[in-house]
Amino acid sequence: MSDLREDEQLKVDNEKLSAMNSILLDTAKNQENLIKHFRKMLVVVSICFTVIICAMVAGFFWYESQFDTVETESTTTTTTTDMDTSGENANINNVTNGDMYNDSATHNE
Repeated sequence: MSDLREDEQLKVDNEKLSAMNSILLDTAKNQENLIKHFRKMLVVVSICFTVIICAMVAGFFWYESQFDTVETESTTTTTTTDMDTSGENANINNVTNGDMYNDSATHNE
């Protein structure tokens, strides 16, 4: 009697293991399919981004090529100006050299 129970228990256990194995195999196959789809989607997205970036660069160069660049000869004009700091609240700011000349007014002390 105990052999029959053990055999039945073994059959039930084997069926449970078989069901569990089939579920695990199905899950593994589904995961493989998902990975394949993910890789395909990644390739498609990468290609799309590459095409978009190439189109943007080509558009930029096309846009910039519409304008003519004119090279002119650089000329420098030097002007000499005489200024003094006499008087109240007088100051000279030489922007080119960054020099500041002040008089002896009270606000400069």
